[in-house]
Amino acid sequence: MSPLLFEKGSLPDRDLYWIWASNINRWALRYQDWKIVQYGRGEPKQEDWQLFNLANDQEEKKNVAADNPERVKELHERFLVQLSKDLK
Repeated sequence: MSPLLFEKGSLPDRDLYWIWASNINRWALRYQDWKIVQYGRGEPKQEDWQLFNLANDQEEKKNVAADNPERVKELHERFLVQLSKDLK
């Protein structure tokens, strides 16, 4: 982290992945300016995700999944990779 803090370096792009388990499960993954979110029971399927472009919509008010099916597919695949690491 030193180069980032002291030499104006940058971190490589990486997935930020999280799950909350409660009465209603919450699943999410962020990559770059994009975030997918799903609320409900059961592991999310590709068609279940809400998609937000955080560069344009920091408050996550406009779900743009229907307009960006390829982005949803990409992030869903990244989510499955992260989930598989949890299952090991």
